[in-house]
Amino acid sequence: MYLVDWLGCGGSERPVVKCAAGLASDFFTVSLHDWMRAEGIESANIVAHSLGGLIAKDFSDKFPYTVANLVLVSPAGFGSAPAKNPAETFGRQLLDMLWSSNVTPQQIVRIAGKVRGHNLVTRAVQGRFSHLPSFNVHLLADYLYEITVARPSGEYALNALLSPPFQRGAVVARKPITSFQPGLPVHVLFGDRDWLGTPTAIENAANTGARVSIMMNATHHLYLDRPAEFARLCVD
Repeated sequence: MYLVDWLGCGGSERPVVKCAAGLASDFFTVSLHDWMRAEGIESANIVAHSLGGLIAKDFSDKFPYTVANLVLVSPAGFGSAPAKNPAETFGRQLLDMLWSSNVTPQQIVRIAGKVRGHNLVTRAVQGRFSHLPSFNVHLLADYLYEITVARPSGEYALNALLSPPFQRGAVVARKPITSFQPGLPVHVLFGDRDWLGTPTAIENAANTGARVSIMMNATHHLYLDRPAEFARLCVD
């Protein structure tokens, strides 16, 4: 088993590059393919989470012979944006403008400085993962802060891959997932309290012919909420 961060994200290398709209997916998929070839991996079962699920789907389209099974965990790409509300607040319009200008959430944490930035991340982690032991929460906050303030790279793909989420209260892929490679086994997992697992997203996922499972008592981070059940579904 390999646990891989996409190029430019997490603990992977962070090339100084900004992703043009047409090249954003290639930045991730081609580098993963090159890594697999270097490791001698001809085919693999791929499990990918959130935005990574959207990228993994594109990877399976570009390099279908390398993907034996695809498990998408609370993936972006199945949601649909509601109609635009003409009464949107100026604040949300400003956020959309910043998103379109490729101002990322990571940049906001960097601008806040080490103390305030770390506090922002810690409060977010404490609010989201309050069920975890205090030591684990602080360890996770330290890790997330460090990868958030690291040299910017892959984060510049957000704008190219996702439409502005603020005005319509949804994360919508610029290229939604509507189908998969014929014959490819695909399993899509959502939590029953998953903000990406909307009824529309679940229906759209099912319409592709993929197997869809809903994990009870789980949110967007299924693997932390129900680790044993998550592991079982990934290999089932």
